[in-house]
Amino acid sequence: MRYDKSDNRGAIMVVLLAAVLPLALLVVATTQLQIRYNTALHTHVAEERALLAAEAGLQYALHLVATTGLPESTFVTIRPGLSFTLTAVSLGEGQYEIDSLGRFANTTQWVGAVLTPGLAIPSLNAAMSLQNPEVTFMPMSWSTIAVVVGNDSHGIVVNGQPDPTFLDAFDTAQKGQVTGKGESPSIDFAERDIDFASIISSAELYADIVLTKPTYKNPYWGTETDPQVTFASGNLNISGTSRGYGTLIVGGNLQLKGDFEFHGVIVVVGNINLKDEAAELDNGFVQIIGAIVQGDKAAKFKVKGQTTITYDASAISSARNLLRISVGAYKLRNWHYKVNEWNATANITSK
Repeated sequence: MRYDKSDNRGAIMVVLLAAVLPLALLVVATTQLQIRYNTALHTHVAEERALLAAEAGLQYALHLVATTGLPESTFVTIRPGLSFTLTAVSLGEGQYEIDSLGRFANTTQWVGAVLTPGLAIPSLNAAMSLQNPEVTFMPMSWSTIAVVVGNDSHGIVVNGQPDPTFLDAFDTAQKGQVTGKGESPSIDFAERDIDFASIISSAELYADIVLTKPTYKNPYWGTETDPQVTFASGNLNISGTSRGYGTLIVGGNLQLKGDFEFHGVIVVVGNINLKDEAAELDNGFVQIIGAIVQGDKAAKFKVKGQTTITYDASAISSARNLLRISVGAYKLRNWHYKVNEWNATANITSK
């Protein structure tokens, strides 16, 4: 019987096909998966770049609102193929509703937010605001020459729940010298948080005058027509004849000697001594027209001699506006991502 070699070749071919075909299918499947993965990765990268561009648009809005002003529409090319478009609607009182469209190649992402004054200096409703309800308040030697005048607002506001023992620091005559809203003494208790860290941060970045020494004699900071933000990062001692307009921010303790007149808002993180503690008689006169605010970690507030603190809404408004127009005084609130079309809000994510 004759043996036919072609039968072996056919069998070998079948075996080879049986072995190679799964490998070929596996290669095809792997290639398709890789293509889909590359496509998804490319899409993800494009979306991330478009989102970064949109977020950059919101940061650019912070810059514009503090410098040239915020137009209704702004287009910026970051680099070829990467850009953002801003649309802004004024909500009044320094607030804006912002939409930012980021674009990378043919991919777009939307981000929306409300741009609002973050408020370095908060609104104030008293001539004197004490944030630490346990502060030792010492109206020393007031007799009839130290006065806190709240006008249409309170003379003193203390952060926290009402505490009748706070009034123990005043004698009968002194109680009558704290005037303003309500009966004398015009003292109110209200729970309210003031972000002193943000105040200090804004002052560090945007103060007009940065004080580098702990002691100053006869300083003049700002004028009526050109009020200034004056900042001392630590303790500050002022003596002589001094005057200021605007905002004075002290990161440590404040001590005053001599004649001192200030129009605006004084913010002191630490202790306050409004006269020379060592002097029995001090003919200097302290006059604050606006408001003074003391931090929540302070331990003492001493008032002695001829001191008048008068609430003045106009002076306070002028002082607050000094930081409202700086970049650090604005924040992005109600941050949210958007889909499909302008003003179509998707999941809201706070930043």
